[in-house]
Amino acid sequence: MGSRSKTRLFIDAGPISTPRMSGIGHATLELIRTLGSMEIFVRDYELVLVGSIRARAQLEKLNLPSVKFALLPLPTRVFNRAPGTWFAPFLDLFIGRGIYLFTNYRAWPLLRSPSITFIYDVSYITHPETVGIRNQRFLSNWVPRWIKRSTKIAAISRSAEKEIEQYLRVEKDKLVYVPCGVDTIQFSSRPPAEVKSLSEKYSLSENYILYLGNIEPRKNLARLVRAYRQLPSELKQMHPLLLVGGGSWQNSEIDAEIAAALQAGERIIRPQQYIEDADLPALYSGAVMLAHPAIYEGFGFTPLQAMSCGTPVMAGDNSSMPEVAGGAALMVDVASEKQMTHTMHTILTDKAVRDRLRLAGPKRAQHYTWAASAERLLSAINSMNSTK
Repeated sequence: MGSRSKTRLFIDAGPISTPRMSGIGHATLELIRTLGSMEIFVRDYELVLVGSIRARAQLEKLNLPSVKFALLPLPTRVFNRAPGTWFAPFLDLFIGRGIYLFTNYRAWPLLRSPSITFIYDVSYITHPETVGIRNQRFLSNWVPRWIKRSTKIAAISRSAEKEIEQYLRVEKDKLVYVPCGVDTIQFSSRPPAEVKSLSEKYSLSENYILYLGNIEPRKNLARLVRAYRQLPSELKQMHPLLLVGGGSWQNSEIDAEIAAALQAGERIIRPQQYIEDADLPALYSGAVMLAHPAIYEGFGFTPLQAMSCGTPVMAGDNSSMPEVAGGAALMVDVASEKQMTHTMHTILTDKAVRDRLRLAGPKRAQHYTWAASAERLLSAINSMNSTK
């Protein structure tokens, strides 16, 4: 008997093709690694990364086992933008038939192949003020087209799934729930010596209140700074506000709030150097709490990672965050600076609350594993595999 032929799974590698990956990049990478470690997947599928020829060196640095490449002779920028143009060709005519996984909204046209496309959230519809005008128009125009091109749509939270169904009119049987996960071994409480080493490496103070993420309107940082400033002086002296993340867009309000706070002598720290991914567990572990008052999240990667490290979390009571936190964080009305101040004060001063959150966080994180996410994704892939 001949060996069973494998179905090729083509995965858009755009999100993992850059040295500094976004949350989407990290989620894509973890799913690829987990699928590649599953015997049942390797038996039936050949994993092929699709991208720009110029991304090859970066992709090879990831040391992903048993992957092949289908790299197009295009600049990375052109490859990433092509699905949002009218001249995008049928991708499977160029690189072959199989099952396609589009990992970042943008679905290429396909002639003879099924596909799954990840739509992470619909904030451009529900909170258009948090999205740049040009991007909002682009997404409004193209997301419905990408959905029509796709056999299945993957949502990363039940909240996002519900909104995709409601606002984009996607049928339930076309939706697949594939939540993000967290590596609870990597994201675990780190010993004081490791935290101290991190603090020395990046010149950080001790016992900081941490914010980690992009500096952009959706993250609600201007209100966070104002709420922090209302804490008692002795607490602010003990607990500086550490803002870690790259500048994004429309930052004038948050920049003005930070400048005003610094002029008033507040302890607000914004490191200028990039903090490496390998240092994030120690960064979470060194924080007295994580403050994550985002207006909207498709999933809530950062609160989950912090909870996995045993760091007390304050998060917004909206979108997917209550679902992910599951009672293991303190939730706040993100429009209320007064409530944010009160919640931070509670975490900073009430040891019993901190101890409860430190125990509850890692337990909650166990509900979100990459293995479970990959199994859900594989089930959807299998349902489209006519060769099985």
